Amino acid sequence: MKGGVDPVHPAGGRSGITAPSVAKAALCAWTRPLRPVVVDPGMRRDRRAVLGSIGTLLAAGCLGGQESPEGASGGSTPTASEEPATTGSTTGGSSTPEPTTEPTTEGTTGTGGNASVTPESALAWQSSFDADVSLGPAVAGDALYVGTADGNLHAVEFDGTVRWRTEVGGSFYTGPGQDESPIHADGTVYLASGEQTGGHGDDFAVHAVDAATGSRRWSSGEDYPSFLSLLAVAGGRVYTATSDDALSGEGETLTAHDAASGEALWTVEVGDAQAAGASDDAVAVADWGYLRVVDADGTVRWEDDELSEVAPRAPVFAGGTVLVATDRSANGLYALDPATGDRRWSYTDTFVNSLVAGDRAYVGGETVAAYGFDGSQTWDAGIQAFVETLHDETLYCARFSEGGGGGAVALSAADGTERWRHDVDAEIAEVVDADDAVAAVSLQGVPAVDGLDPSTGDRRFRLAGGDGRGPSDPSVHNGTTFVADGSTVSALV
Repeated sequence: MKGGVDPVHPAGGRSGITAPSVAKAALCAWTRPLRPVVVDPGMRRDRRAVLGSIGTLLAAGCLGGQESPEGASGGSTPTASEEPATTGSTTGGSSTPEPTTEPTTEGTTGTGGNASVTPESALAWQSSFDADVSLGPAVAGDALYVGTADGNLHAVEFDGTVRWRTEVGGSFYTGPGQDESPIHADGTVYLASGEQTGGHGDDFAVHAVDAATGSRRWSSGEDYPSFLSLLAVAGGRVYTATSDDALSGEGETLTAHDAASGEALWTVEVGDAQAAGASDDAVAVADWGYLRVVDADGTVRWEDDELSEVAPRAPVFAGGTVLVATDRSANGLYALDPATGDRRWSYTDTFVNSLVAGDRAYVGGETVAAYGFDGSQTWDAGIQAFVETLHDETLYCARFSEGGGGGAVALSAADGTERWRHDVDAEIAEVVDADDAVAAVSLQGVPAVDGLDPSTGDRRFRLAGGDGRGPSDPSVHNGTTFVADGSTVSALV
């Protein structure tokens, strides 16, 4: 364990945390790569690519580098847009939108797309866009955000009305290991854009957009041919990092930007990041060599070379600790002192592959169990499942079964008792999002999205995907489930 590393303060701005490419997804089979959470500074993950590889390893009974190029150099100073937001449209807008200072108030009425909804009465509205949806739909703040393959970001009201559309340039990369959602903080929407060319990233940038008008407040790009993605927004800072497909514990960069101006405050060297979490005064990054905690001023507090291979939604700042669930050589759940990195306690008796933190830590894998922040076990449900979503004292879990027969399970967060299970003819039935009125389940291998009654687990509706890669992961707001399929977003109740 090491500490006290001084940051490098660049003259220009830099951006990103990367999402692994195809090579990364194959090598990182047991670690679902990072994807920012809309509300918390923790990360969401690409579910399709990595859950599929998890299933392959489970079927094979697998429970258990290349040299990186030099760190990114150069970079660009953040630029503020001179144009205000662009309009929305009843048909998704033109490919070259005209700038305007007024948001649109017209709703979209398109019904394109090949998805089918059962029963039809569950379909509240559909909106069609000029290009396929490649980001979202994601609920952030008081709107639904949709990024399309032509490089446009759309803010959509929950009734389907387009608030605004703005061009950010490039596209929204959603290949293996990457499926980012925007982060909403203090009236600003932060997001990353870019494209994959072979094993490299092109035209990646991080943007700050006014949530009310769509005006771009700043953008920060990276000249280095790497992947660039958003890590977290916390304490007035936007954390980004770079990575490529040569997995390593060094040679990449973590950068903190001023959230208001986009100015690069500092940069430190890290490896290819798998997962990260942030608090107001620090950011924790797990890469392919180290788990590092970096102060908000850029000083590396400590680094640990034994706990770098972490499970999804880890590391997490919670209960006065840094929680880490690692599913490789140091398999288990660890609670670390955030100031020193010292291990306060650990649980290593069973295989762990997922972590959700609320008023305690919930882990999944060989068994689903809950632990207090002092290390005491609260309960053990005795079922094999991934822990996925926590809402209103209900812990939603996903069960895997090769060739079908998976399901979603709802457990009491208080004592681990099973409330219901939803069995389906799919490899994995994962509750991606939930509120008091609906639990939205993504079915891998069907593909489809089910809307369940959160009290009973009974299915209320199903959206079956049409041609292409299938429906997106769902997002839920006030009992409505939003799903994209192709160029169409559907609202289901």
